[in-house]
Amino acid sequence: MGKNIICMDKNAIYKFEKPAYNGGDRGENVMQYLAARAIRNSDSESAEFLVINNCGAFIDTDKPVKTARPDGRFDYQLIYVEKGNIKMEENGEARTVGSGEILLFRPHEPQIYTVLCDSTYYWIHFSGTLAERLLGFFCGRVCKCGPFPAFAEFCDQTVGAFASQKANYALFCAGRLVSLIALISQSLDADEKESALIDRALLDIHTNFTLSRTNDEYAKMCGLSKSHFIRLFHKVLGMPPQKYRTAVAMREAKHLLKSNDVTGTAGILGYTDVFYFSRVFKKTVGVSPSEYRREHKG
Repeated sequence: MGKNIICMDKNAIYKFEKPAYNGGDRGENVMQYLAARAIRNSDSESAEFLVINNCGAFIDTDKPVKTARPDGRFDYQLIYVEKGNIKMEENGEARTVGSGEILLFRPHEPQIYTVLCDSTYYWIHFSGTLAERLLGFFCGRVCKCGPFPAFAEFCDQTVGAFASQKANYALFCAGRLVSLIALISQSLDADEKESALIDRALLDIHTNFTLSRTNDEYAKMCGLSKSHFIRLFHKVLGMPPQKYRTAVAMREAKHLLKSNDVTGTAGILGYTDVFYFSRVFKKTVGVSPSEYRREHKG
């Protein structure tokens, strides 16, 4: 019989089966799991500059590992696929993330993915006021870095630091995360470097999505013509800039509706017309904000 191992956090359950070792030949593939978390509920936002909530790895998976977080998490997640593949859903479409690629989920973005058999991947959950600015270079959902042993080394050392809890270990780990993200930005291939041209606009959308900026304004931020900016943005993100900004705002709206009424949520997001906000929300999410609030109110 195999031994079921379950690791739970606030919004997801990971479940996989690890074959029991019977004392014989270890020729059978045995999946390894390692993880460390900073606090009991590691799905949280932080007002500090940068905080690692948890990190870990699944090594040589012998069963598919499924994760379903339809409302995402409060923090950021980076996933590095060392080998194998991850199948994920994005905007209703299937996508494969392969070895040598890094996957980013920002706060409140749906996380629906399955790690396939014979895969190894590492993850980091983190939060803080510096996080979005550090990730300004990261356009879209996935970037290609190729072989990147620094990611695995970071996770291994961070798990050890969390376990030992030496003086200022959290500060030490946060500093190493800054260095790791810098290394990721330097390792991007040519296509990714081209997409970095829209970094400033993408950062502004994620930090100032309540402001109704025009495509002209975004283009000027990036030093591009309006037409070039729109073409490049669509190529990288798969949708026009204004549609992407609306999607970011509606993801935040879903989060806000759990603790605010519809009028309050619309106001926080900069919508002066509640009825217009409701139309945009329903068009984007599929249900009205009042229906969504009834089903998800905390």
